[in-house]
Amino acid sequence: MMDKGASSLGRSHLALLLLLTLCVDPTLAIYGKSNPAEEKTSEFLDNLMHKYDGRIRPNFGHSPVVVNISMQIASIGHITETTMDYRVTVFLRQFWNDPRLAFTNFTKPVTVDVSILDQLWLPNLFVVNEKSASF
Repeated sequence: MMDKGASSLGRSHLALLLLLTLCVDPTLAIYGKSNPAEEKTSEFLDNLMHKYDGRIRPNFGHSPVVVNISMQIASIGHITETTMDYRVTVFLRQFWNDPRLAFTNFTKPVTVDVSILDQLWLPNLFVVNEKSASF
């Protein structure tokens, strides 16, 4: 027979174990198993990126990639006439089509983490006659 102190110690361990389980995988507490929609989306992204190589530009060996840009000037800062320096803050968008990322077998919208950018091909941006730039 357990005394009162041992019983409350056992309950606190059980509560801690349940809390840790909820923190590690909250879907287990809600669904009793993993989330099927999440698994399907993960599988879709794995298949999409399986043969993708971000080091190679789209259409490699064929026509060049057309990269469109849009730029909005947010502010123009200090202008120094003697050195012809000025500071400008802009919002720059680049957009292009990468046919390697095309898909037809998944119909739901997919929102991904920004970390996926590390795997994608991105155009190199340079500004002619710049003195300095930061992104």
